[in-house]
Amino acid sequence: MPMRDKIRKVGDSSVVTLTAELLALLDAKDGDMPYVMHADDGKLNIELYHPEVAATLEAAEIVMGQNRTRAERSRELACVVPCPSRLD
Repeated sequence: MPMRDKIRKVGDSSVVTLTAELLALLDAKDGDMPYVMHADDGKLNIELYHPEVAATLEAAEIVMGQNRTRAERSRELACVVPCPSRLD
């Protein structure tokens, strides 16, 4: 269900109003905290904030960052250290 709405200025922030239908789809109510994530395809995903899920996602981001750093180091070493020739 596509939704079209204007972004409005409220104080120093900008807001988008979610309709009652969209709140029902999220199973959300006033006072709940949304968790907005930017997907690789450029879309924003909105879910309700759950501390245990957030902790898991944050841990995953840390691990992925560490793996990315290890992969970058491996590529750098591959360029500096010659690989032994394969024995046939």
